[in-house]
Amino acid sequence: PILFRVFYYLITGLHMVPFWFMPMIFLFYVSSFLLHRLNSKMFYTFIFPLLLSAGLFTYRPENNANPLLSYLHFLPIYLTGMWASCHHDKILAQRRWLGIALLLIYSLITILELTNTITLEKRLNMENVWAENQWVFNIYVFKAIILCFILVIGFNSIQHKENTILNGLAECSFGMYFIHFYFISLYRELFGPLTFNVVSFLGYFVVLLGISWASIYGIKRITGRYSRYLTGS
Repeated sequence: PILFRVFYYLITGLHMVPFWFMPMIFLFYVSSFLLHRLNSKMFYTFIFPLLLSAGLFTYRPENNANPLLSYLHFLPIYLTGMWASCHHDKILAQRRWLGIALLLIYSLITILELTNTITLEKRLNMENVWAENQWVFNIYVFKAIILCFILVIGFNSIQHKENTILNGLAECSFGMYFIHFYFISLYRELFGPLTFNVVSFLGYFVVLLGISWASIYGIKRITGRYSRYLTGS
């Protein structure tokens, strides 16, 4: 029934692929008062390392269709962000050697992936892991966390420099995240499945980025201060 489908899509975010994020992040807002209470030295010293270690053995739910499992998967990542914020000054004080070390680790993992030394199934999901009791270290989450810290250190060095392109992308980024898949779907309808080499992928990426940005920028110009109600940007 149509009413059931509308309700189901709102609860699960299955209307479009990027919309899985909304019901999941809603759970973070609901639990924010608990997260604030965890923000303490004792928590970061004794409990946080255990939760982060456990989180490295979790995966996204199948098709990102279960907000609760998504919440459990991303909770350790969110807590890592809280920890990094709490220790922001200490991290940046060691940014030179830390940035180099993290970049080397990230590069090593990438090389191992490209040479098929790491062959972890990328389509593992939480349902399969639990059903088959298949607890496997999620190297991709570990790699993503490393990249986050590399970006924090890298962007810190240019945070006081004006950059028109980055500013423009930042102003429209939230809306771009939700609209870009419409253009991916249109491409698939016109040209079929996505098959690329490195050069064609970079071209596709730039065009998709440009169209997504232009769409959100145009909506913002037309709707003014009401654009946030429509696009989130």
